[in-house]
Amino acid sequence: MADIARGDHSGMSEAEFFDWLQGEEFRHELVDGQPVMMTGTNFAHSTICGNVYTSLRPQLRGTRCRPHMADIAVRIPNGNIRYPDVVVACNVVDQQSYISENPILIVEVLSRSTRVFDGTGKLEEYKRIPGLDHILHIDPDFARIRLFTRDAATGWDSELIAGLDRVVDLGTIGLSLPLSDIYESVVFAPRPRLVTPGTPLDATAG
Repeated sequence: MADIARGDHSGMSEAEFFDWLQGEEFRHELVDGQPVMMTGTNFAHSTICGNVYTSLRPQLRGTRCRPHMADIAVRIPNGNIRYPDVVVACNVVDQQSYISENPILIVEVLSRSTRVFDGTGKLEEYKRIPGLDHILHIDPDFARIRLFTRDAATGWDSELIAGLDRVVDLGTIGLSLPLSDIYESVVFAPRPRLVTPGTPLDATAG
């Protein structure tokens, strides 16, 4: 998230928010009754979102569920309106709606500016959405994913999946996501080498 939109919009309702949004150039979320402008994304972020969508689309063909990128919102029970990077919505009745009423999967690609909040406050908001089965946090810097799965007995389980040879199993909704597909065309920056105190930085090169 970024700056709160200018103007007095405190207490804005959901309907007022979507009406107001039609005249705005940039995307916003509704947080505590106020529109909050969303930050932009880089090429790695955009590539990963596209890869996830591309992988999910054929798997969902013939079902009543579809993947959507960034422009379909989800409603949080506390009244907030969020825009996940990718959401799988099912049984859409109103094609004119801006909100996924029945999301079963939410995907967020983490970034340096939102990583902490995505893993705390926003994660807890998503967990409150009725019927949501999975939340996927994708690290854009490494082949590493955190999968959150709703469990009837324990609430939510968490699993770390790392390595391009691994596959994310979304068994409860019959989908899978190979990490090699998710990170296709993504070039990871080299990890910085540890430098022993007193050693010139250029001694680590080569």
